[in-house]
Amino acid sequence: MREYSLKVEDSVYCSSGLLIQLQMRLYREFQNINDASPLAVEGLALEMLAEASRRQIINKDGGAPPRWLKRARAVVHEEFSLRLSLDAIAQAVEIHPVHLARMFRKYYGCTIGEYVRRVRIENACRQMMTTEAPLAEIALANGFSDQSHFSRIFKRLKGMTPAEYRAGFAPR
Repeated sequence: MREYSLKVEDSVYCSSGLLIQLQMRLYREFQNINDASPLAVEGLALEMLAEASRRQIINKDGGAPPRWLKRARAVVHEEFSLRLSLDAIAQAVEIHPVHLARMFRKYYGCTIGEYVRRVRIENACRQMMTTEAPLAEIALANGFSDQSHFSRIFKRLKGMTPAEYRAGFAPR
């Protein structure tokens, strides 16, 4: 990465596009290992690094997000399983909701609602990999109204159903 100046300093979320397609190809490559797999995996990993590097949100001034915006993001991480609203988050960091929404999108490349869904899904992924809890229980614990809603959002963000994810990534 250093040789080609790729800058991947933070998590990169994706819900569609090239990065999710590369992730799915990598997943399928691990399901069907053969003699060409090491080369394919290396190539896919490099493509994913390049795409992740391109997706990094760079502010025009090159500056970091304001402190209050980092606090807003922390509020999301702390309370993702609750029913969050833009007004409640804005009130917690003492910023107008419209300004919060605009700046969040500018620095993090998505709306607060999209970010909350991503955080919920990432936490659900961790739970699916480390527990045997039923999917309905995991869905409710992560702020989804029901398993159907959870499955729909999960498939949109991860490209597979929660059951497929658990079967493919859970420890055996």
